[in-house]
Amino acid sequence: MAELKTILSTLTPKTDVNQVTDLTIVSSGGDLYNSTPLELKSKGWAVYQDSTYTVGAPLTVASARVKLTNDTAGSGTDKTYLPAGVTDFWNSTTNKITPENAGDAYDVRIQFKAKCSTVSAFFDFEIDIGGSLGVITSRTLSSSKGANTEQRYSVGIPVFTLATFVANGGEIYINSIDDGTTVSIYDIQIFIKRDYASI
Repeated sequence: MAELKTILSTLTPKTDVNQVTDLTIVSSGGDLYNSTPLELKSKGWAVYQDSTYTVGAPLTVASARVKLTNDTAGSGTDKTYLPAGVTDFWNSTTNKITPENAGDAYDVRIQFKAKCSTVSAFFDFEIDIGGSLGVITSRTLSSSKGANTEQRYSVGIPVFTLATFVANGGEIYINSIDDGTTVSIYDIQIFIKRDYASI
């Protein structure tokens, strides 16, 4: 390793590939080039803000299992920092998480406000990828502020994606069947960050 460092220190990298961040040395035909780090290009994030459901017109889950939607038309939507070559992590037509590759790893955070119709209500939050796997993660959320009182929720979940997730995408559900309560949901935001890309 010491010998390699000595050799590299005597060579002058070509600069016909712009250096934007940390130096990565790429060898081609014996020539050295400056390049942006490949690892940094594979990571990135996007945040999606819904504009459909508001406090005056919420998504209503009345003792049912209802798919959470996000039209991405809200002012908080930002897709500036998606990884290179990735167009989106969320499909606003099918309302699904859309991972890029089998073997990727993501952090997903869903935030929303909600009111429950009953005191000490609870409901389940689920991510469903269909097929034989179905629900891959589920959390029970509770309402501690009382009936018809606004409460803020933030659910953060790390996920990995294999063939079924990539093929089907991931749907988010709110399930209030067990408690029988009515949950009124609005101000929905979805943040998705790719931590690892299997490329």
